[in-house]
Amino acid sequence: GQHVLNYFSVDAAGNIGIQQSSTYIVDKTAPTLSYNLDQPGYSSFQTLFITIADLTTSNVRYTLTTDGSEPALPTSSSTVYSPSTGIELNSDAIWKIRFFAVDELGNQTDTIAANYTIDTTQPVLAVDNPAGVYSASSQLDIALSVTDAIDLNPTVYYTTDGTEPTNASSQFQGLLNVSFNALGSHFIKAFATDALGNTTPVQTFEYIQSSTISAADGNNTISVDTTLTKALSPYRVLDLITVNAGSTLTIEPGVELLFDSSLYISVRGT
Repeated sequence: GQHVLNYFSVDAAGNIGIQQSSTYIVDKTAPTLSYNLDQPGYSSFQTLFITIADLTTSNVRYTLTTDGSEPALPTSSSTVYSPSTGIELNSDAIWKIRFFAVDELGNQTDTIAANYTIDTTQPVLAVDNPAGVYSASSQLDIALSVTDAIDLNPTVYYTTDGTEPTNASSQFQGLLNVSFNALGSHFIKAFATDALGNTTPVQTFEYIQSSTISAADGNNTISVDTTLTKALSPYRVLDLITVNAGSTLTIEPGVELLFDSSLYISVRGT
């Protein structure tokens, strides 16, 4: 602690000197450290501020890494902490910080370890087959995947019945395989969230499995009577089709035709 010595002098003739005082600090105790960030992860950038309590002047030295690896132990030659700016955690990363304090009398704290995950970015949803129209001649297999730069296991909530997914919907991590094998429209609706709450909007992937209309004779013509039935709807038109004179193309009520870009059916028959 702090000690004050007051004293004066007297000579042989009884003359009394001016009273003086001297202050002494006896410090055998290491500084006390505290810091402001007490959570393991944050979804926004942060600044770590370290507070030092000690009888004498102290400073903090630190080391850090941002790739998840263990930093070297700090020494007297490590970076000096600045109380005015703190340590800015200003990128998405796994921050590992090691620091200690030492006062002017050489009393030193143990090294303190502080680890923080900073993740401000949403996960990424992807499908291996893009949404669109596909032939119904075979089963359609879709792989839905999710990745995140920081969280290795983000969660995806999804539906395949066209309804909006919620936190109570089916879920997966990593990869999901979905198969469709029926004519018509199929929907995968999904959103992803990571451990720190970064959440994507709901994404909709629509897949249409259809029968096909093409010119079987190689001349882009329908030369025999043909019926498009509702049972095999929808139909995808793959060619510029001409219905020849004398031939009839019958389209049952409720049949849906899907035309690729710039395609049409020209009717010269009925």
